Amino acid sequence: MVNYYNRFIPHCSLLLRPLYAMIKPCKRGQSVTLVWTEEVEAAFLSTKQALSDAATLSFPAPDAETSIATDASNIGVGAVLQQRVGTYWKPIAFFSKKLTSAESKYSAYDRELLAIFKAVKRFRYFIEGRSFHIYTDHKPLTTAFLRNKESYTPRQMRHMDYIAQFTTDIRYVKGADNAPADALSRNISIVKSSPIDYATIAADQVGDAELQRLLDYPALQMKKITLPDTQVTLYAVTSTDTLHPYIPEKHRHQLFKKLHDLSHPGIRASHQMMSSRFIWEGINKDVRHWARTCIRCQASKVTRHTHSPAATFTPVTERFDHVHIDLVGPLPYSNGYRYLLTCVDRFTRWPEAVPLTDITTDTVARAFIATWVSRFGVPLSLTSDRGGQFESVVWNKVMILLGIRRYRTASYHPQANGTVERFHRQLKSSLAASAQREDWSIALPLVLLGIRTSLKTDLHNSSAELVYGSTLRLPGELLSATPDPEPCSVQDFATHLKNTMKCLQPVQPRTSNSKTFVHQDLEACTHVIVRVDAVKRPLQQPYQGPFQVVRRTRKNFTIDKHGSQEVVAVDRVKPAFILNPDQILQAVQVTVPPTHAGNNKLRHTRVSFLLPRN
Repeated sequence: MVNYYNRFIPHCSLLLRPLYAMIKPCKRGQSVTLVWTEEVEAAFLSTKQALSDAATLSFPAPDAETSIATDASNIGVGAVLQQRVGTYWKPIAFFSKKLTSAESKYSAYDRELLAIFKAVKRFRYFIEGRSFHIYTDHKPLTTAFLRNKESYTPRQMRHMDYIAQFTTDIRYVKGADNAPADALSRNISIVKSSPIDYATIAADQVGDAELQRLLDYPALQMKKITLPDTQVTLYAVTSTDTLHPYIPEKHRHQLFKKLHDLSHPGIRASHQMMSSRFIWEGINKDVRHWARTCIRCQASKVTRHTHSPAATFTPVTERFDHVHIDLVGPLPYSNGYRYLLTCVDRFTRWPEAVPLTDITTDTVARAFIATWVSRFGVPLSLTSDRGGQFESVVWNKVMILLGIRRYRTASYHPQANGTVERFHRQLKSSLAASAQREDWSIALPLVLLGIRTSLKTDLHNSSAELVYGSTLRLPGELLSATPDPEPCSVQDFATHLKNTMKCLQPVQPRTSNSKTFVHQDLEACTHVIVRVDAVKRPLQQPYQGPFQVVRRTRKNFTIDKHGSQEVVAVDRVKPAFILNPDQILQAVQVTVPPTHAGNNKLRHTRVSFLLPRN
């Protein structure tokens, strides 16, 4: 083990990682066989060398000037207990600690104050009763004890109260002069460089048939050059201001990956980056192909989202045959209610909104039966989203018991249930404009009455007229449309109403005039990349995948996602260009068909799907 209080070894955790991995925790009494590999041997020797080379910390001096240098980052805090010996500060002990998820969200001022608090608490055994001062690169902290205490939060007051028990002398130091504490507060990792192995490239140039053809072109002026500070000689184009080494075929893609993975530039920038440094036959075509098939670029860069043309629904033939349902909420509490179950008939657009105290499956199922089924009978079909209530076993059994055919929309695609989603907008705006919006459950019945009696421009009737055959009388309506109605028996009225209702014809929903775009390579799909429509974390890629396509329709894709099938809307996908199957394994960890043995050529799979174009 490394004694962190007496010695400081940079990157100690990285050096010891193979050794710790070899002795993973096991159950009590279980025998473990230690496998001493070459990697473990190298880690052991490196640790021994680091221990022998580590700078021994200074011993404390009773009368030396003492100080604590602190620093904080987004992930941790660090501090150095030091004493001045002559003209230099000598370290006595080091301290570092990783921040918790809550502490990492503190402001810069709070994190720097937290670093001082933890450092004083850690080195209390040494600084108690001793004169010392604190160095920080956060200048506002130097006047922390001079400001009005009322401006501080309770947490800041607790930290400052503890620090004040030992010292109030906080001094500013530039960040460049606070390197030890800064290094302890950050996650330092060693990035292994992967320089271009020109020695291997030069060896593979010998006997290369393509190189021999290029040597016959006098315009290229290819000559053998010696690389600076090396004994490596290779062929390069010397007719330009910069040398362009020739790269054999087996090194080309590896070389492209090393340069492209630095910042993942686009196709044109990648082409300029490679063609200005190297040369081989077909370099333009290869670079474009490799840049286009970069999975990370496809998942991170958004050029244009897919917007497929709106599909037409099969028209219903009878009223209340097809119902669309959804849930609204959470809303502000009103008489114990916080949610709404909404139902809309596709034929008549008749809306229902039922207040609910909760949205458990039992509550939703009981409300649907008590409100819709009891009034309008059992529908033949029902459309809902993929909410947990509508995906549960209980809801599925209710649908089977009632004999309802259930349709589910694709994930993150509310347009497929647009009938009820459009009703939500009108309902919420009406409740918000109501004088009783705080008690929306009281205003809800009259709001629904107004919506049901409003004229639908596409239907040329109101929902109430299509359900009851006549308009509904509104509050304050004193005059009748026919002041002296002619006498009519109940049988004649029923017969006339039936004949009128039989003449009703379904009306197609209004079509959208928004622009559509479907990628031309969505024709023979094998894999697609799916857009992430959930709330994304900072720097999260907007697309994920690629995923293999199992089935498809005009509007939906069924993909194989981590071994399970999932239906996604075509508006959320874009074609994935696959260079080799290994990229799929790294991205989604699913099995793909293996390539033929002995085929060393790079394989490019174009994925596509047949959809109408504009």
